[in-house]
Amino acid sequence: DADAMNLLDVKNYGNFADFLSEYNAGKTDFKLYQASKLKLKTFSEKFPMLHSAWKIIYDKNIVKNSRQKSFGLFLKEIDYEEIFSLLAKLSGKNLLEFFQISEENIFSQKEEIFDRAAKSKWENRAAKYIFMLESGLVESIFDKEKTLKFLKGFYDIRNERNSINHAVKNERAEIFKLRQMIENYLSNLEKIGG
Repeated sequence: DADAMNLLDVKNYGNFADFLSEYNAGKTDFKLYQASKLKLKTFSEKFPMLHSAWKIIYDKNIVKNSRQKSFGLFLKEIDYEEIFSLLAKLSGKNLLEFFQISEENIFSQKEEIFDRAAKSKWENRAAKYIFMLESGLVESIFDKEKTLKFLKGFYDIRNERNSINHAVKNERAEIFKLRQMIENYLSNLEKIGG
């Protein structure tokens, strides 16, 4: 998903950006190698990550029966654009090692990505509410700001309720947290209507 990639911090993804650069620059030279107009050593020196990617695909036998051929012949017969789908067949551990990506970096951003996505979902919903209010499709006894505040509180409670996992040990704590949110919401609602 392109939006998710925009949320990611590229520096936490090891050599992935370098790999993409090599991929974009290497197609012509790869075709020259396949046409026997460029030596494999020359290609490998110019595009070391591409060479390493093809080598790990070959070594892990990702393409069925590829090990029955030499590495050079394997490269001459493979479609350049297949590299991404073939890399995707590697184990997660092999991919992280290949791109020199730390698992810590991935998981440290996970929560931030989810927070941004949730905020974005609310912003989309709020825009729809504003449109409905301003176009007269719906009416409220409160002004737009108070109405949105009321709807945001309800939205947050619903999301919290949906996130409660009844199979975990701390279910009571999660339910207590939800109960507190509802009580605060009702208290704020009384103030809004006040």
